[in-house]
Amino acid sequence: MIKRKIAVPKQIRTMSALSLCFLLYVALISLTLLLVGQTQYLSGFLLGAAGSAAYMFLLYRRVPAMLKWSFILKHPRRNRLDSRPALAVTLESLRTGWFKTLQPIVAIALVILAFSRVFHSISFLAALFGFFSFQISLFLYAALMLTFDGIQIME
Repeated sequence: MIKRKIAVPKQIRTMSALSLCFLLYVALISLTLLLVGQTQYLSGFLLGAAGSAAYMFLLYRRVPAMLKWSFILKHPRRNRLDSRPALAVTLESLRTGWFKTLQPIVAIALVILAFSRVFHSISFLAALFGFFSFQISLFLYAALMLTFDGIQIME
């Protein structure tokens, strides 16, 4: 049996690769809506996907902040920015972090709801499906990475 090694480029593991996966997913769903002839849902889906892209970029800004808190927790003596103990700072960040993540989700969902109420051509359910396109593409990206890693481990 001939063993072939599937090389996964290092660039595919970066955040830009996740953005590319998101864009491919949105393009695939949009093309499917066009080919099936359900163009009345396309504007709602694209509105939701735009909201999902905004949420994705907000999360990209939060990831370095979360990494900074984990560094402070691991190295409490290097915490010169704050006089409180590192564990207290990290616990406070964990207590308020879910709220900082939930606020943009609710705000974007309310904007989508407002747009669907003002413009009756926009379907709220299609926009809601488009809003969760980042989470769906994140799941697909993780499944692809696990598949490629599993293939490399088995060889």
